[in-house]
Amino acid sequence: MRSRLTLVLVNALLGLFWVAPSSAQEKVEILGGREYWLGFPHSWIYPTETARGISALQLWVASREAARVRVYTNGGQMLYQEFTTQPKKTFVVAIPMDHMNIDPGVAADKGIRVVADKPIVVTGYVSFTISGEAFMCIPVEALGKRYFTLNM
Repeated sequence: MRSRLTLVLVNALLGLFWVAPSSAQEKVEILGGREYWLGFPHSWIYPTETARGISALQLWVASREAARVRVYTNGGQMLYQEFTTQPKKTFVVAIPMDHMNIDPGVAADKGIRVVADKPIVVTGYVSFTISGEAFMCIPVEALGKRYFTLNM
């Protein structure tokens, strides 16, 4: 009886740490992508704060080779800006402040879609005189089919 219990416990522990290759999500190396979806989360600011730089909300877009890029706003529906990147240089896109999600739990068309003809890297940047944040965007190709988000 004791050896049977030991065998069951060992199998249970192995099951916790072993993942079958058939159930593992395909690994994708993130060196850039051709399509991104993102949103700017609410960033609390002091009433006296102003934007630092060309805009408080910015997209930084870079690529290893020249790429034609389109930025869509309003839930990815409206063409906002179109440009061509220069190799190994960052192109800054100013995003209007009304694209920051300030209403928690409310669905709004504030999503931003970035599409390119060659691989690019996209970074979101929020910059005020006192506060700020930056985040690296994950390309659609690397998202897979199952993922979870933590929202506050």
